[in-house]
Amino acid sequence: KKINKIEKRLNELEKENTDICKKIVKKINQYYSIDIQFNELANNTRNGVVTKKVIEQWLINNGYASGIYDAGIKYTSRYSPCYVKRSKLGLEEAIDLIRKSNGLIFVAHPSSLKMQDDELYKFIKKLKEMGLDGIEVFNADKTNEKQIKLYRSIANKFGLLQSSGSDFHRESETPIFGVDNEYSNDFIKILKRRK
Repeated sequence: KKINKIEKRLNELEKENTDICKKIVKKINQYYSIDIQFNELANNTRNGVVTKKVIEQWLINNGYASGIYDAGIKYTSRYSPCYVKRSKLGLEEAIDLIRKSNGLIFVAHPSSLKMQDDELYKFIKKLKEMGLDGIEVFNADKTNEKQIKLYRSIANKFGLLQSSGSDFHRESETPIFGVDNEYSNDFIKILKRRK
């Protein structure tokens, strides 16, 4: 099976972040005298991949934290003595990988950037110059009417595609419902032209 550039890089990041989680577990065991077995964590995940969330859930399940926030602050966040910075894609690298893989580049739920309107405008302008294709205008979980109006006006100003999403991760957190996306045919046409 041929692996594309994005999948290859994500596999590398997964390995790097697994190594980082091993370091976090080691620090937790040393600093707090807790006995977390990394292999046990890996064996109890669906795909054998250990993340900070897996570590935090183990700590909650075993009475070392009252919830995700408590576990994060105490054991895995930058405020913890056990913190290890995770590996992630830089902006330029992500854009380059998407371009080389014939994908479209979108800003997802811009509200999560927590920028003032003028800051967001400048940021989107910069991204447009770097090759941005679109912006998520509507997100079931993260946008209000004022934001939708702003994102539509930014998209129109810079000639960007507009998308929508449910931000669905887990059914327990976000109810499933349909989101009509009037722009999906435009995306398909653009991707076909790029091939």
